[in-house]
Amino acid sequence: ASRQGFQTWRKLSLLSRYEIADRVKLYRKWREEDGLAKSTPLNCSELAQYLGVNRTALYRVLDKIR
Repeated sequence: ASRQGFQTWRKLSLLSRYEIADRVKLYRKWREEDGLAKSTPLNCSELAQYLGVNRTALYRVLDKIR
């Protein structure tokens, strides 16, 4: 139950970010803290759905970050 609560807290914290770039940076930070690879294991469609953003907007933000 605590793991599920933690995941829910993370999701709400992620969705509370207004800027898409902030959501991507937070997602990457959490992956690094969890000891996972910095690169995203999800394809862009899945990542956009997880972050709650439009796929086209996510592509633009990822290009700017790179």
